[in-house]
Amino acid sequence: MIERDENIEDRFSKSHFFSESELDAIRDFCQKRQETEAKGGVLLPENNQKEMVGKSTEYTRLTVIAEYVQWLAQMLLMNNIDKQSRVEIQ
Repeated sequence: MIERDENIEDRFSKSHFFSESELDAIRDFCQKRQETEAKGGVLLPENNQKEMVGKSTEYTRLTVIAEYVQWLAQMLLMNNIDKQSRVEIQ
C-alpha cells in the first residue's frame, strides 16, 4: 500500500506499481462524494447529498487517474522499461 508520504515517482521508477488493494482503495475514493470548499478555505460536507457519486462520475474519475498514472509510468520508465513492466503499465 502506498503511504501518504511515499513518493510515487520513486516507486514507479523502480517498477513498483499499484497492488490490488491499492487499486481497490483508489476505486473506493472515486466513488465517494467530495467535500466542497467554503469561503476561507474551510471544507464543508455537502448538505442533503448522497455519500456516493453516480456511475458516470466514478468512471470519469477512474479514467482520468488511469490515464495520468499510465502517462507518468511511461515517462519515468521511458528508457528502462522491460516487456513485463510495459504489460503492467497497460
